Amino acid sequence: MQRLMILARSPTAGRRLRPLLYAAVTVAGIYYYFKKFGDGERTAECADTTLTEDPVQTQLSAVDVSLLDPGLMSDVDGVSVTQNDSDVPQESLSEAEEKNQKVEVSSAPVDSKRSNLEDRLRELEELLCEAHRECERKNKECKREQEAYSVLTSQCNNMKDHERMREAYNILKSQYEEELKWHDESLMECKREEEAHSVLMSQCNNMKECEGQQEAHSVLKSQHEMILTHTKESLKVSLAVAERKCEQVFEFNAQLEKEKSELMYRVHKLGRKVGKLEEMLYDADMTCGAIKQDHERMKEAYNILKSQYEEELKWHDESLMERERERNAHNILRSECNQMKVSLAEAVEKYKQAMECNAQLENKNSDLMYQVNTLQGSVQQLKVELSQTYRKCDMITVESLSEAEEKNQKVEVSSAPVDSKRSNLEDRLRELEELLCEAHRECERKNKECKREEEAHSVLTSQCNNMKECEGQQEAHSVLKSQHEMILTHTKESLKVSLAVAERKCEQVFEFNAQLEKEKSELMYRVHKLGRKVGKLEEMLYDADMTCGAIKQDHERMKEAYNILKSQYEEELKWHDESLMERERERNAHNILRSECNQMKVSLAEAVEKYKQAMECNAQLENKNSDLMYQVNTLQGSVQQLKVELSQTYRKCDMITVECEQEQEIYRMLLSQNDELKKLLNHNEELQKVTLAEAEKKYEQSMESIAQLEKEKSFLMNQLHTMGGSVQLLEQT
Repeated sequence: MQRLMILARSPTAGRRLRPLLYAAVTVAGIYYYFKKFGDGERTAECADTTLTEDPVQTQLSAVDVSLLDPGLMSDVDGVSVTQNDSDVPQESLSEAEEKNQKVEVSSAPVDSKRSNLEDRLRELEELLCEAHRECERKNKECKREQEAYSVLTSQCNNMKDHERMREAYNILKSQYEEELKWHDESLMECKREEEAHSVLMSQCNNMKECEGQQEAHSVLKSQHEMILTHTKESLKVSLAVAERKCEQVFEFNAQLEKEKSELMYRVHKLGRKVGKLEEMLYDADMTCGAIKQDHERMKEAYNILKSQYEEELKWHDESLMERERERNAHNILRSECNQMKVSLAEAVEKYKQAMECNAQLENKNSDLMYQVNTLQGSVQQLKVELSQTYRKCDMITVESLSEAEEKNQKVEVSSAPVDSKRSNLEDRLRELEELLCEAHRECERKNKECKREEEAHSVLTSQCNNMKECEGQQEAHSVLKSQHEMILTHTKESLKVSLAVAERKCEQVFEFNAQLEKEKSELMYRVHKLGRKVGKLEEMLYDADMTCGAIKQDHERMKEAYNILKSQYEEELKWHDESLMERERERNAHNILRSECNQMKVSLAEAVEKYKQAMECNAQLENKNSDLMYQVNTLQGSVQQLKVELSQTYRKCDMITVECEQEQEIYRMLLSQNDELKKLLNHNEELQKVTLAEAEKKYEQSMESIAQLEKEKSFLMNQLHTMGGSVQLLEQT
């Protein structure tokens, strides 16, 4: 109980203990029920029982949960129970039955109270579920308000970004004004140049009469054209820059209007949310007050349940002690019955074993007689086979040694010319590989030279194409020059008109920007006000959440403790039912044991008589068995000697078979060498064109050696088959 209270008070309980809120109201209902009805009924029952019952019975009715029957206790009225069945007192059984009946009568009102309490608990759990749903809904609304606050913070950040954009706009505005000034100055210079040009034209007309002055006029004309082209280009660049800046200003104004509309919408939305938050705070305060009241009720109900539980635990310990005494007495009776059963089973098994031993000894006698006859016949056969195997092994060893020496001499003679040819072929292959490497190097050098020539050819073709393009460009340049003089006059007039229109638009944009800045400052002031209000509301909500959280934790702890007590109470009720069932089973088992003990005593006497008879039969059979075993041992000694001789013959045969296998491996090596020699001979015929006559002679010699080796192989295989057949005959015997 102390550990449970520590866990309930720990701060880590938190949200994990939240399901305990469901049982908070149930404990309050139980407390109310016990407070109103329980005390009166208990006092009345205690008063009635004191007049009619014994002291022991009054204790059982006061607790109302006495579950054990002390009828089978080991100590009754100071008299201990012995190991015999006749000494068990019959009066204790009758008293136990009377007490059980009284307990059943007293448990009826407890069951009715229990059913009423369970109905009440269900109703209270439904109310708790509804309260939990309301708390979850309020938590969701708080989360939504936090999301709205995050949205406001993002909007404030956006406003800061707008201020940065405004600063950039002012910088662009100042640059635009400087460019306008430079544009005006360039226009004044153009006018001055036109006046100078008109003066020069008048002078040129006057000086046309002089042929010497024509050269100077051409020079002045070229200079004038250069100046005009420079001024036109500068005017075009300045107009393009001014148009781009005007477009940027219009886009920025459109963005400011959109942001203004969004801010107005958000301000109205925040006003509505502030009203809802105030209502939520009021509701949260009301719910916190109700939860605190429920929490106090839960504490009172918990204390009552705790006291009841401690009383039941004490009674439970007493009942366990009584039950242990009864079990000890019952175990003594069981041990006696088990000993009787074991002794009976041992006697029956001994009788069965004795009968089985008689049957086995008879079977062994018959088997031993048959084995003696068979062993005598097999000994004679083994002696004959040993003499035959000795003769065969001697013949095989002599023949195999002579044949192996002849084969080795032939192989050495045939392998000498083959090695010389092989060395010549290897030298020829090395020379051919060196020639191939030199040819590859020459091919790579020639490929590199071809690539260099192709690159040089491509460079020359590109130069020719460039020369042709230059000639075409010179012709087109003369045509474009005449067209350009016509376009200059037209562009001057269009530039003047576009400059006037751009100046008007810039003035309108500056006025519109001033209005937008005023509206923006007003909206920022409103947003700051709303932000302060939202901060205050968030602080209020945080305080309310903290108080609600603390109250919920207390509720969850109380609910955990209540559920633990409830589970323990249910387990004790189950244990009570099980103990009653076990008592009935023990009584039945006790009666069955008594009847079995009587039967076992009768069967023991019969088993003892049968066991004596079986022992006499076993003594007679053992004497016969000892005589037969002596005969078998003598025959086994002779068989072992023959087995030793057989093992020696097997070893000799194994040595011979190993030598045969080695000769077979040598034959396989010679065949593989012969195949390699065939391949080398074919290759030599292609490279050096060896005559067919010499190759045929060598082939005939190799085929003759192969035929000899095959004959030797067949001879050795026949010898192996004969040896294998003889070994199998020895094994079968």
